[in-house]
Amino acid sequence: MQSKATHRTVVVMWGLACCCFVVFTFVPTGSIMQIPPLVNPGHTMKSSDPSPLSPTTSAKRLDGRLKQLLTYLKLYNQEIGNAGKRLGQQKAEGIAPNRVNLRSVAENHFVKLAQFPSVSTVFLNQSFDEMKPYLIRDYYDYTSNNCNFVEGKSRYGREMAMELYNASCLEDLKSHLYSRPLQKRCLNIGLPLKFPHVSGHETWTYLNVIQNAAVTSTGNIESRNLSLTPMRCKEAQPGEFPENPNEMKEYDAVFSVHQTSATDFYHSSLEGTPRLAPYVQFLNDNPYVKIHFQSSNPLQNVLGIRDIEKRRLTKQDFRAKVLYSPSGAPCGIPPLFATQLVSFYARKRLSNSYRNKVILIKRSTKRFFKQHTDIESMLRGEASSRALELFVFRDDPVPNLEVTMKMFNEALLIVAPHGAGESNILYSQPGTALIEGLCFDNAGKGNLIYRNTAQILGMRYHAVLYKTGCGNLSVDQLKEPVLFFLNHLDHLFRGST
Repeated sequence: MQSKATHRTVVVMWGLACCCFVVFTFVPTGSIMQIPPLVNPGHTMKSSDPSPLSPTTSAKRLDGRLKQLLTYLKLYNQEIGNAGKRLGQQKAEGIAPNRVNLRSVAENHFVKLAQFPSVSTVFLNQSFDEMKPYLIRDYYDYTSNNCNFVEGKSRYGREMAMELYNASCLEDLKSHLYSRPLQKRCLNIGLPLKFPHVSGHETWTYLNVIQNAAVTSTGNIESRNLSLTPMRCKEAQPGEFPENPNEMKEYDAVFSVHQTSATDFYHSSLEGTPRLAPYVQFLNDNPYVKIHFQSSNPLQNVLGIRDIEKRRLTKQDFRAKVLYSPSGAPCGIPPLFATQLVSFYARKRLSNSYRNKVILIKRSTKRFFKQHTDIESMLRGEASSRALELFVFRDDPVPNLEVTMKMFNEALLIVAPHGAGESNILYSQPGTALIEGLCFDNAGKGNLIYRNTAQILGMRYHAVLYKTGCGNLSVDQLKEPVLFFLNHLDHLFRGST
């Protein structure tokens, strides 16, 4: 994307340990910065090449994969720091009473955003073919007892599954025996409509660095004459904002991932925490930067951000001389890169090699299986006959993080009514099967957010939806998919990555 800037500085820096050169282009405030891809000299990845990290379930190999992704992120994080320093040294203007609203989801968003001098945007650009070997390898179509009913009566139905994941709903459970590779279209999640990727320099994520900014109660960002709406749930709601924002307490630098429903478990796990994941190094290198995140979800702790509790801001009563705002995502549609990164951070602490669990999620209030006792008995019998263990995951009380991570990481099969407990599939190994009893919301729709999450995490997903709703699902209605997955363990879970 071309800048209107009249000058720029080109800096040559040392790149990887292999001593290749990496060239950064620094572009002045109010324009767009693109980070060029890192290249491993002497080798061009071909589709026929074996993965640099062979398919494995060991924590050691997962750690190596994460380290390579962090190498790609190193220079990106450094440039974010440089952009913040430049903005912090420039004279700032106050927040104006009348502001222009820009929606991050809108077409040509970055062209419009470049007109506002208080904002600099940094992109992570990297070849899709170079990155792909370090991400989850295998992905699957999803299944249901009635695809027409599920997709016709649910949010995020047929068109979205194909558009975002190249995935179809099928009623033949045997489709879970076949996988497909990562689809480039998944990169579009979290980017504006019709975003123009450059082949070989695809955009994986981005971050806005904003001068003299404040955040509304729903996550909008106010700076000078700009009101910026990140991708988030309920983005039509601008949120509350004080009449005199320029009189609020001021911090030197704040990293904000605040948004609507920030403290709810699903939203904090799959919308808030992933926005932190690509920036762990930046936050650790700059300990003076406050972190604006209302949630105390313990998942944050797996990222390894130093002193996160001491640095956390939970209210909107502040301004920041420099505000760092990472890309978000549409409601219920987790982005590819950041979500897998969170999962990798979490799973590197786990064995990732031993799976012998069937998990049944038990909800204590709304959207619970009314025949839970019978369903539990069936699952226990089927698991026991195969030398597997049934673990009932209750929400009252919720197991601690250590137990939760271990159980979901060791799961082969998860059976659940629709609910936030399914967010713990972040800890599961790719290929794990999730059977979900879909429920109707107040608008009479099922919600396929966990199909979306399963797609991004390379998991198998089967939806069970009946006109009577998820609470009335019977043992017989769940038994067919349960038996399919348990009878195909050797095939389903061989070589998942």
